[in-house]
Amino acid sequence: MKRFALPILFALVLGAGLWAEGPAVKEPAVSRVGLETNVLWPFIPGVGIYSAKATLPLWSAGELEGELTLGFLYRPPLFRDTEGTFSELGLNLGYRQFLWKGLNVELALWPSRATLLDNVVDGRDYVSWGLTTELYAGWRFDFAGPGGLDFYILPQVGAGMTAFTSDPWPIQGGEDGPFFVGNLILGLRLP
Repeated sequence: MKRFALPILFALVLGAGLWAEGPAVKEPAVSRVGLETNVLWPFIPGVGIYSAKATLPLWSAGELEGELTLGFLYRPPLFRDTEGTFSELGLNLGYRQFLWKGLNVELALWPSRATLLDNVVDGRDYVSWGLTTELYAGWRFDFAGPGGLDFYILPQVGAGMTAFTSDPWPIQGGEDGPFFVGNLILGLRLP
């Protein structure tokens, strides 16, 4: 059951955000379509993920706003001491809820195809479909740019876990559990 906790939380946050505003929900007043990338993940040892996302405003009511995030991730092959040579290609589907000014929470679902070569436990190769769920909290700092382009920096902290794998592989020292996540997102909102 704990593997489904974050997807269930995702549904609750999205549902509560939409339900709470009811008929007062209108088109977003400030937010526009955005493009963003996480500039931290490529440099974290053992992570090495490159990602890009588009943000699509869903609704706005006063300072409350909701955004849909859609994107992709690519993790080039890297050796992990407890697993083997790991690589990954996946998508992102998420919901970001702004609570007050730049304060936000976000739930991200990352369905992906992972490849593990030469597992350190049994020497086998694995190809697995998986779903990782992550929950973040952060603050978006907005900056006005030239020609109607607005820039933002969004630091976030949170936690995540692998909710599903189609072909799990053995990990030296035990199972894969929840993990902490840090994001440093640079974004651009289109005019």
